[in-house]
Amino acid sequence: MYVLIVSRGYPTDKDYINGVFEFDQALALSKNGLKIVLIVLDLRSIRHIRKYGFYNDSRNGIEIEVASFPIGMLSRKIYFIFGKKVLQVLFEKTLKKYGNPDVIHSHFVNIGYLCAKALKKYDIPIVHTEHSSLIHTTNISKQTWKLADYTYQKSNLLITVSESLKQSIVQNFHKKSTVINNIVDTELFYYRPDIVKFDFFTFISVGSLTKNKRMDLLISSFAKSNLYKMNCRLIIIGDGPEKRSLQKQISLLSMESYIDLLGAKSRLEVGGLLAKSNCFILLSVSETFGVSFIEAHASGLPVISTKSGGPEFFINSSNGIIVESDNANDISDTMRYIHENVNSYNPSNISSRSKAMFSSGKISSKLLLAYNKLLVERKKADE
Repeated sequence: MYVLIVSRGYPTDKDYINGVFEFDQALALSKNGLKIVLIVLDLRSIRHIRKYGFYNDSRNGIEIEVASFPIGMLSRKIYFIFGKKVLQVLFEKTLKKYGNPDVIHSHFVNIGYLCAKALKKYDIPIVHTEHSSLIHTTNISKQTWKLADYTYQKSNLLITVSESLKQSIVQNFHKKSTVINNIVDTELFYYRPDIVKFDFFTFISVGSLTKNKRMDLLISSFAKSNLYKMNCRLIIIGDGPEKRSLQKQISLLSMESYIDLLGAKSRLEVGGLLAKSNCFILLSVSETFGVSFIEAHASGLPVISTKSGGPEFFINSSNGIIVESDNANDISDTMRYIHENVNSYNPSNISSRSKAMFSSGKISSKLLLAYNKLLVERKKADE
C-alpha cells in the first residue's frame, strides 16, 4: 500500500519539533512495510528561517517533497488561496515522481482543509487526523468551525488522537471519528534503570512557553510547595512568547537557584533529561492528547496533570495524579505527595504500559487496519 502523508512541516536539525507527529507516523508506517511519501506544505511566516521553494529531502528513509513559502497567517484569505494552488502543484510533481497513492492522509485542520479543497478532483480517498487544540474547546471561532466542518465532511475517514477530542467533534460537528493516538518514540524515550539521576529531586516539564501550558502556575506552585528547601529543583524545557515574563516571575520569587528555564532542546536531549529526573508535571489548560506525558511515562516517570482533556484517558493511580483543581496550593500538595511517595511508583511498569499502548508498531498497525477497512468499503461501494 502506498500512502501519501500531507504535513505542515518535518523535523530538521534546526527545527526538530516541526511536523514531528506526522513524521513519526510516516516512519512507523514505513517500518510496517508501507510505501510512504511525505509532502510538506510549509507556509509559516518569514520569522521561521528555512529553505524556500520546491525541493526534495530524505530523512530516515522517508522521501519528502517540500513546498516552503513564507506566507504566514496575516491574511487567512491569501493563506488558503495561495496554499491551495501550491498544494496542487506539489501534488502533481509528487504524482509524476512516485505514482498515484492509495490513500492521502492529512493532519491538522488547516492542512486538512487545503487537501479537501485542492485534491478532491483526484478521487483518491482522504484520511484526516485531527490534533488541533483549536477544535478541543467549547468556543471554536466561526472561521475555524467553517474550515473544520468542510474538512470533516469531505474526509473519507476522520481520525482523532484522543477520546476527549473525539467527543468535542461529536458535540460541535456531529461527526464520528476513529481514535488512534500519537506515537511515543521508544528509541528516544525509555526507562534506563542504570542511569545516574540528578543530585536533587527533579520535577521536569516540557512544553511550549504559552499561556495554554500555564508554566506560570507551575512556577508559583513549586515556590509555594517549599520543596526547594528539601533539595528539589524544577526544570522547564521549551521556548515561546511567555519566556520573558516567566523569567521575571522566577526572579521576583527569588527562585533562580531552584528553577531552570532551559529553553528548547532536541528530542534526544529531552530523553536524556527525562531519564535523569524524578517526576514529570504539566498543567495545561487544554491537551488534545499529551505526547509529552507519554514520553515521560515511557521514560518511567510518574506524572502530574490538571484536567485538560487528553491525559485523563491514560493517567491513573499507578502512573501519576490528575489534580482536580487549578489552585496553586492543591498543586503544591500534590507535588509534595509525589516527592514523599515516589518510590511507590514502579518505573519499569509505567514504561512498559506506555510502550504497549503507544509504540510505533502498535499505532502503525491501527492505522493500517483503518486504511484497509476504508479501501475495502470503497471497493464495495464501487461494485
